[in-house]
Amino acid sequence: MNRKELIKNAKCVVIKIGTYVLTSDTGLNRARISRIATEIDELRKQNIKVIIVSSGAIGAGMKALGIRKHSLTISKKQAVAAVGQNKLMHTYEEIFKKRGYHTAQILLTRDDFKSRLRYLNIRNTIMELFKEKVIPIVNENDTVATDEIKFGDNDTLSALVANLLDADLLIMLSNIDGLFTVDPKKNKQASLISEVDKIQSKIESYASDSKTGTGGMLTKITAAKMGTQSGVTVIIANGLKKNTLSKIMNGEKVGTIFSPKDEVIHRDNLVIL
Repeated sequence: MNRKELIKNAKCVVIKIGTYVLTSDTGLNRARISRIATEIDELRKQNIKVIIVSSGAIGAGMKALGIRKHSLTISKKQAVAAVGQNKLMHTYEEIFKKRGYHTAQILLTRDDFKSRLRYLNIRNTIMELFKEKVIPIVNENDTVATDEIKFGDNDTLSALVANLLDADLLIMLSNIDGLFTVDPKKNKQASLISEVDKIQSKIESYASDSKTGTGGMLTKITAAKMGTQSGVTVIIANGLKKNTLSKIMNGEKVGTIFSPKDEVIHRDNLVIL
């Protein structure tokens, strides 16, 4: 596997940003979001299409409303998400506007990917946004998608979006350096797996022992499998660290990279959960 070869010709990149990357104890972490926005600006200047799949709505809503209890009812989480989504998009808009970009909010559910007409409408909308100086920001529609809140599905959503756009690269930014042999928070002997040519049961067993963010590492591996099956290179990396995106795009050894399959499955043949 040659990282530089897999990445250097990428023209469309999906960046999934996890809750722990976007938030801190005081709410949305503007400094961290600004840093990521600067790196995205550099990609756009290279004529690389970028779309963000963003978590953080529930976390932002809880901070805004002063709610600390995490074991909330589904309806309460949906209400909190409605408040947080507004805060999240306002923050993105302010930060990207300083760099000369507009942002566009796109809220999706699984049903949007099951309908061929809706699927094409989403794709056409995003393609039009790419023609303008707009950063599309996708999130699961938390106010109606109870499964997303219950299972944490933005990892899968990012893979579906990558398939939708025929993206070259999917980068999932989390609060961990990548896939380890065991959970590094539990075992200091854990080793980072920097490259995965094929996602087999052993790789999935490593993921089942690690939990990060809402979705956990296993959902990230599931998303990586979906992405690589359709020809997308997938990288899981630490979004808390500086210059992560820049290092990835320079072909540096950052995070865990998953090679796309030689024989890809067309998006229409993928199972939409």
